[in-house]
Amino acid sequence: FGAFDGFGKSIRRSQQILGA
Repeated sequence: FGAFDGFGKSIRRSQQILGA
């Protein structure tokens, strides 16, 4: 689950950058 959590965090970060 740790890897999945890190992956999800990366996606969220990308979405924030694209949305900003």
